[in-house]
Amino acid sequence: MHVEIAIPEHYMQEIRLLTGNNSFYRDAFLDAGYSVLDSGSLRAPERGHADACLERIAIIEIADGSLDTAAETAGRMMGEGARVLCLARADTPAVRGFLFEAGIADLFTADRPRELVESVAAPAEPSDGERGVFVMLDDRGARVRIMRSVAGRFGYGLRSVVTVEEFFEELEADFTASFVNLGASGFNINGFIRRSHSNGRIKLAPFMAYKDTREGIFVNEVISGLNRLTKAILSPEEMFGFVTGMLFRKEIVGPLDEISLILGYPESAGFARESFGRLCFSLGMGAFEMANVLNEADHARMRNAVERMRRALAKSNGIRWLVRDVEKLPTCGAGGA
Repeated sequence: MHVEIAIPEHYMQEIRLLTGNNSFYRDAFLDAGYSVLDSGSLRAPERGHADACLERIAIIEIADGSLDTAAETAGRMMGEGARVLCLARADTPAVRGFLFEAGIADLFTADRPRELVESVAAPAEPSDGERGVFVMLDDRGARVRIMRSVAGRFGYGLRSVVTVEEFFEELEADFTASFVNLGASGFNINGFIRRSHSNGRIKLAPFMAYKDTREGIFVNEVISGLNRLTKAILSPEEMFGFVTGMLFRKEIVGPLDEISLILGYPESAGFARESFGRLCFSLGMGAFEMANVLNEADHARMRNAVERMRRALAKSNGIRWLVRDVEKLPTCGAGGA
């Protein structure tokens, strides 16, 4: 199905292709109105476009056997101010490890140019404004980049810090949730718990603790009083999967709920399950008394809801790799959960 992609006039995106088959992707981007480069450095903004918002996007194809080269290329592109997206033919452990290490949030399946273009265009569309702010304590810049990318595409801001003192300072302003890497350099769990007891604001919003399992989770981290703040210590991968899944559900359920309200759900639930004949028998004369859901106002609301759902699917496509099938409980319980 061909989908027309509208890019706001005030928003400029420049695409740099570094794939094994640039022409395959180039035509799709050119058809959508993008400026595309195949080689050389990304261009600087042109004079006369001071009011335009120029976003540089580098699309790199990666595979298990080329990750060292990809790391150098990705680092160079980020140094030039580009947002890096990756293409791969297989979502392998090595590819996932590379993305986490490089701090790249987006992974797309190779050979799907229209899907790629639609996803690139989605964040450029107007949003409803900032919906909330996350506070994150982590000294790993790669993780912060992934969190900022995931949160930002769903309308949430991120305030990142590297010390406990900065973390509690950030809690003085409004925040939606907080995230703490227990393995951050210089992080002291006992000192953090003491500060938490004397600062009730940390309990005003969800608190997520996480730690790289390769660094080990120690008994004192579980029994230190952390269980008063959270029921589980997640791995970074679990934390990103949780946040991505929750934000996507929040994004797409809103328009779903609006359509359901217009159609009178759950009263109309039978329409999804029953045959035409069974519906007519079960509704009886009520079938002739149903509200007109194709009036101008409701039809427009449903079209708008469907468009919001389409944008949510496009924005989430590149980060689907962050969410894995649930196979077990979180890495470590902190309160018998």
